[in-house]
Amino acid sequence: MRESGHEIGNHSHTHPNFALKRPSFIEDEFLRAQEAIAAACSTAPVLMRAPYGVRWFGFRQVQQRLGLMGVMWGVIGRDWKLPAPAVAERVISGARDGG
Repeated sequence: MRESGHEIGNHSHTHPNFALKRPSFIEDEFLRAQEAIAAACSTAPVLMRAPYGVRWFGFRQVQQRLGLMGVMWGVIGRDWKLPAPAVAERVISGARDGG
């Protein structure tokens, strides 16, 4: 994917919900993913997004310590519920400049 020009971001190692989690747990999740991605791609990510969009206490400090820029979404595709054509339609129709 990287060789095709795609940006690879850090989305955590095991995709947990960070609500009620300690900052050390959050940091470990992103650090483990950072290391695994760097080993596989020969470069470390610069972007991160929390699973489910949950940014719990300590999230921002982890982001700063790891030097990652947080990104979120502008359109929720509902890919866990809808068929692929419906997801594509939701995302395409909701896309905006800067999103």
